[in-house]
Amino acid sequence: MAPTLATQMILMSKREEDINTEEINSSGGENTGDIEVSSDNGEVNTGNIESLGDSEDSGNIDVNAEGDISTGNISSISNNNSGYISVNSQEGSVNTNNIETIAKAGNSGDINIVAIDYISTGNISSIGNNNTGDISVNS
Repeated sequence: MAPTLATQMILMSKREEDINTEEINSSGGENTGDIEVSSDNGEVNTGNIESLGDSEDSGNIDVNAEGDISTGNISSISNNNSGYISVNSQEGSVNTNNIETIAKAGNSGDINIVAIDYISTGNISSIGNNNTGDISVNS
């Protein structure tokens, strides 16, 4: 069977509208695609966001909003190298469950969380077999 590659997923709103979704998942037998969820003038509300790579690298995850961001778990997990995770609210708050980058054989990605208002999360973990990513939380 041929290896599977996931493609990049982008959800974007340029108008004053919110993005509301259930789970977002990018998974594949080899490399998985990046995930970007962005609302230039509204809020982002999602369930879990996952990039899962079976045998190679997992993708990066970017969540950006002018307003508040609320998510379930955010995970970039791979048997090789994991992608980074970035959550950025320009004028609001960030409320998430657990955030993790896990690389079972390689390097794990950085985790960066920024909000002008408050930040509330579950556990934040960067775990790598070789190198672990940096974790930065700024409000």
